[in-house]
Amino acid sequence: MTDAYDIIKNPPPMGYVDCPKARADVASAFAAAGVDISGKSVQGEFQRQIAQGNCYINLHDYEADFISRQMQTLVKSHRNIIGGVLQPFSQRTGICNGCSHSTAPWLSWCYRFVNSGDCAVPREVTFLGGYFLGRQGLSGDSGAYPNYTAKGYHDIGVLPVDCGGKYDFANMTPEQQESICEALRDNPVLLKEWVAAMHPLKSRVFSPQDGNLVADCLASGYAVTFGSSAQINNAPNPGGVSSLYVLRDAWGRPAGHETCGSGVYTYRGEVFGMKTESWYGANYYPGGAFPEHRITVQTDAGPKLLYPGQGAFKLSDWMSYKPECWAYAWPGSAA
Repeated sequence: MTDAYDIIKNPPPMGYVDCPKARADVASAFAAAGVDISGKSVQGEFQRQIAQGNCYINLHDYEADFISRQMQTLVKSHRNIIGGVLQPFSQRTGICNGCSHSTAPWLSWCYRFVNSGDCAVPREVTFLGGYFLGRQGLSGDSGAYPNYTAKGYHDIGVLPVDCGGKYDFANMTPEQQESICEALRDNPVLLKEWVAAMHPLKSRVFSPQDGNLVADCLASGYAVTFGSSAQINNAPNPGGVSSLYVLRDAWGRPAGHETCGSGVYTYRGEVFGMKTESWYGANYYPGGAFPEHRITVQTDAGPKLLYPGQGAFKLSDWMSYKPECWAYAWPGSAA
């Protein structure tokens, strides 16, 4: 079993690049536009859901529902389906920003399609688009800026695996797509075929600044990405909740990792979040020490089995580390 000490001694590739100025500039641009998800549009949604008897919301449930219905026509890469959902990424380089920022719009897309059916049929979102949009002059295995990815998803769109062009992502494994990230990361260019495929899939974006709004976004079907030095351990307590630790590089400095907030629930009146990992090696997933990498959490609605790569944490503890958060509506919501 891998613990925090092992990770600190042998740090995996990092990918979250924190830039407060860029974060503020992008958030201000969205606020000035006045057309995106706002705090007012989601505020109080989780409490409304609780009042209606729904205290457990897992966006992967909607993904699993969608996949089960669309199995024969599902548009995806050579990516396995495990536990009813697309297998979590097992990255070998610092592409976690791309992984999480592809998971988020995909989950929001599945939620919208299952609930309303008033959007395009979801297709797997490849991590290349989000990763390249967030590079912004970086070089080597240095990750990406989530704020620039968020702006790109709003202004340009998300990249589906069937985007066309010289790279046939739909017939690639995630590892093969990651190799393209490595080959092109120091001079990323969005090919014209990619931009054409992305244009109809622009997403509304919001940056929730506190735990209540994070819960409200998730309860509204908007997945939330998290960039932070804090992470959750892969061996949770008996209730299924993981403790937190600060991820550090080989020199002991706080390092960054990007994950995708994928659900929210209550237990004994307290609010907990769920997030889905992309990690190098499946043993770094929150459930890496559990059979099939799946954790069972105790909720006010009874015990719930989480999905592979998904873990739980106390939301107030998590937000005390001030993660960088970006919430996404479904692709096409801003087109």
